[in-house]
Amino acid sequence: MSESLMSLPTSTPDAILDVGHEGCGTLLVVLRQRMQELAPGAMREVVGYDPGGREDLSAWCRMTRNELMAMMGDLSRGEPIDYFIRKGMKYSAKERCDGNGAIFRSAAARR
Repeated sequence: MSESLMSLPTSTPDAILDVGHEGCGTLLVVLRQRMQELAPGAMREVVGYDPGGREDLSAWCRMTRNELMAMMGDLSRGEPIDYFIRKGMKYSAKERCDGNGAIFRSAAARR
């Protein structure tokens, strides 16, 4: 069954990253480095075959304030999964994320 959880982006990606069969550990390290190259609001397409990528990239996007816009593909047919990720805004030096996507400001930042 083809995965397409969200509607496909109407614009073309600003960059494409093909991670092949790399697993989550390598995929997330490489993706983090490549996302730093993009301006906020830019979109990157990530192409890969990792069956855990769906959960890994979804969680990573929440924790890093990036938006997982869409994913499509069918690993059972030998197709890679294409993930479309829009780069979000950076945290300020006085903010942190709780790992579930919630952003907290330090006490000093609230004054």
